[in-house]
Amino acid sequence: MSKRKRRNQCVLCKEWFKKNEMSEEHYPAKTVGNVDIVKVNAQNMLDIEKASSSAVKMKTLIELGMTYDEALDEIFQKEYVEEAYYQGRTIRTLCRKCNTLLGQYDFSYKKFFEKDGDPNLIKGFQRHTKIEIIKSIYGKFLSIPECKNENFDFLDFIRIVDLERYSGEWNLYVVKRGFDTDIMNMKSINTGVLHYEEETIYEFSDDKFIFHLMNFACHPSEQEMSFWDILKKKYEFIPVSKITGGYHGMLLISQALEGFPDL
Repeated sequence: MSKRKRRNQCVLCKEWFKKNEMSEEHYPAKTVGNVDIVKVNAQNMLDIEKASSSAVKMKTLIELGMTYDEALDEIFQKEYVEEAYYQGRTIRTLCRKCNTLLGQYDFSYKKFFEKDGDPNLIKGFQRHTKIEIIKSIYGKFLSIPECKNENFDFLDFIRIVDLERYSGEWNLYVVKRGFDTDIMNMKSINTGVLHYEEETIYEFSDDKFIFHLMNFACHPSEQEMSFWDILKKKYEFIPVSKITGGYHGMLLISQALEGFPDL
């Protein structure tokens, strides 16, 4: 069959397939929070008039008998949150064979996710399981829309099951979700990208962790934990910078400003 008829290229093996030969994969997996995704309307969050109107509505709800927290949740859900992906976020970027391989890695990552990445528990994992956890996240970045035209150098690291080393240009970092990463505890799992001259940061996340793939080392002010540190017996998640909000905060601001006209 000609390449013209096989119009879908697998992002991992690079072979060409018909659309019905591609797998519809969730990114991230359903088991780590990719179900009925909503997103914060960032423009409304920055709208001063909207904030004033919301304050009036909150006062009315409290006068009608709601607690402060109940009123705040009611307003936030109605005014600042919108549906994004009712059945989770999916994409067709992998052939069935490659999707099965990444599914194997995802199974190992699920174990990490369920244990909250606790180093006291993860240190008991076998080395090959930890490697599969790392491969799972590298693999996820292949499918996010922002990475569509990127020529990554870690494909062999993912494809070759027994390969345990990767020494290319892309570094993988992680932060835990918490009060400093999520507005009103809304765990946005949108993907994104930031550009700093020749430096690039891609973001991918789930309900518990935010990952950054970068072709440079962390800036001194944003020393996130290298995800490779899970191979160690002891490691520690580094808190998000309270000064800048970290790369995740920068990305949220960048996405919020996209809809505003140039000043």
